[in-house]
Amino acid sequence: MSTGRGFLSYAHEDWAAAERLFRDLESRGFRAWFDRRDFRAEEDVDAQVLNAIRESYFFLILVSPTSVSKDGYVRKEVKLVLNMIRGLGLERSFIIPVRLGDCRIRPDEVAGLGHYIDMFPNWSEGVSRVEALLPINTALPDIEGASPQFVQAGLADPQLLGQKALALKDRYAISVFFDNCFRRLQDLDSELVSRKIESIRDNVKDFVASVELHFVWKCGTKDDATRCHKCGAMGAIIHGTIDIGGYSQSDYNDNYFVWCTNCYWAYHDFEIDYQGTGPLKFDYATNTYA
Repeated sequence: MSTGRGFLSYAHEDWAAAERLFRDLESRGFRAWFDRRDFRAEEDVDAQVLNAIRESYFFLILVSPTSVSKDGYVRKEVKLVLNMIRGLGLERSFIIPVRLGDCRIRPDEVAGLGHYIDMFPNWSEGVSRVEALLPINTALPDIEGASPQFVQAGLADPQLLGQKALALKDRYAISVFFDNCFRRLQDLDSELVSRKIESIRDNVKDFVASVELHFVWKCGTKDDATRCHKCGAMGAIIHGTIDIGGYSQSDYNDNYFVWCTNCYWAYHDFEIDYQGTGPLKFDYATNTYA
C-alpha cells in the first residue's frame, strides 16, 4: 500500500491523544506531519506549517471540549486549509474532523461539513473510520488526470518521488515526468505553491540529476552532520559522488551532487577532472564539494 502524507492539527492540550492517533495511523501505513516529530527548531514556524499543509493529501483536525473553547494556533492552521480549498478547488473531504470528546464543533473548524468521526466511546473503531477516509495509492500513476494538489503533494514527498524515479530509470524520462507535472501546476496561484516545487523550478536540471543519481544509481546517503544553507534544516542533506563513465582518464568521479530533502535545493556537477588529486572533500559550510 502506498500512502501520501497528511497533516495532523490539534490543540496542544490534546497532544497525548494526537500522538496516540498518529502512532495508530502510522502502524497502518499512513503518514502525517506531526509537530512533535517533524518540527524543526531552526526554521520559521509559519513557513513549516504552511509548506506541510500545501504538501498534504489530507488534513486531520482533532477537536475536543478543550479546543473548541479556546483560540490558538489551530485556528490559523484551519484558515490556511480553507484558503487552499478555495484556491485549489479541493473536495471538502480534504478536511477530516475528528472529535476526541463530546463537544459542539465550531462551524469554522469544519468548513461547513456536517459530519465528523468520533474517537469515543470506541477508539479502535474511530481509527478504522479515519483510515477508511485516507487516500491510498498516491504514487502519481496518472499525471494527466491528477489534480494540481495531488501532483504537488506527490512531488513534495521524497518517498513517492523515489518510487517514480526507479520506475522511470533514466534522467531523460525523469525530466519529462517533471515537465508534465509542471504543466499541471502552471495555473496554480503562487501563494499555494510549495517551497519544494519552487526549488525544483529554479534549478530543475540539478534536481533531476540528483534524483537520478540517488534513487536510480543508489548513490549518496542523508548526512546528519549537515545543515542546508538554503533553508537551514539540520541533517536533511543528501550528498555523494559516483563514477558512471567519463571522457578523461584522469576523471576520479564523474558526478557529484547535493540536495536537501526538506526544501529540495539541489546542486550537481559532472566531468570534474581531479588531475590525480583524489576525491574532492565535502564542505559542510556551503554544502558543496571543494
